[in-house]
Amino acid sequence: MNIQWVKCFLNISFFLIAGVSGQYDSFETHVFIGESGDTLPYRLLKPLHEDNAKSYPLVLFLHGAGDVGNDNISQLNNFPQYFLDSSNRESFPCYIVAPQCPEDGSWDSFPYFPDGIETSVDPTPAMALVISLIDSLRNSNTINIDKNRVYVIGFSLGGEGTYDILTREPDWFAAAVPICGIADTGKAQLIKDIPLWIFHGSLDEINDVKYDRMEVKVLQALGSKLKYTEYENLDHNCWETAYSEPDLIPWMFAQNKTDNSPIIRNRKLLARNSDNFMIKNHSLITTWNFSINPEMVELYSLNGKCVFKHSIIKSTSSSISLLLPHYAPGKYLLRLVIKNMPIYIQTITLP
Repeated sequence: MNIQWVKCFLNISFFLIAGVSGQYDSFETHVFIGESGDTLPYRLLKPLHEDNAKSYPLVLFLHGAGDVGNDNISQLNNFPQYFLDSSNRESFPCYIVAPQCPEDGSWDSFPYFPDGIETSVDPTPAMALVISLIDSLRNSNTINIDKNRVYVIGFSLGGEGTYDILTREPDWFAAAVPICGIADTGKAQLIKDIPLWIFHGSLDEINDVKYDRMEVKVLQALGSKLKYTEYENLDHNCWETAYSEPDLIPWMFAQNKTDNSPIIRNRKLLARNSDNFMIKNHSLITTWNFSINPEMVELYSLNGKCVFKHSIIKSTSSSISLLLPHYAPGKYLLRLVIKNMPIYIQTITLP
């Protein structure tokens, strides 16, 4: 009897996998090889009536944690069906790339969450491959990508990855749709001018909705014109509802990052050896160029303990010099804060 149940389970599993595979036969199967020799499976959907004389938008789809692997199929399990609708493929022709994260990998790098909120300096190996893949597609000689219309959409782990790739390559994307994800609010300044439509379920027990609420609060304080939809009675699995929003696909494809677009960001905010701060005679001299002034300067040890706070009261300048107490030499996290949320985080070294 047990053997019969096992055979039944295997048959069901086979037909489920075969069904998913058959459903997405229109996707080409590829493997991207990085400079180090690491590989990234991905699927590519081309425009329904591809014309080599035309350029088309590119959509990057990042799947969730439940679809990791190396079969180059599972990443399409929760792919938004509206992209495959024949009328949408006629109305919104585009290339769609869907990479698959390995089982031992991740799209994002939030090692301090939820205590510190700081992204790793370097992308994860999987995200590094995604960045290289997108760069190769943007500059491909075999497909013609409209570089002013590159979009990213992702859910759960892919929602986190959406935020992560935006902060690493903010000049690439004309719009983004993070669904039930987590963001590094300290890098919100980098993405505040990118059109965003953020989705989350209020009952989410996996990626708490408070994280997207934090990100939205910071982005709005920085002047972002984002769209935010919070589903009152939905949990983590809210992506199908988000996908079915009737205005989503027209909104996304309407976004166009032209050469004179307001999507202009200052890369110095993420510079590894930034001139945004200086330590001299135990004084911290820091500068910023935000549209609004921060309300607080904070210094944290790398284990998350706050060692210094200073309120910025009615500052009309874009710099401040603070006398620091004596601290042990080493690395610390410098945070600029507004409305209790970090808008800028950087690692600094005290002599």
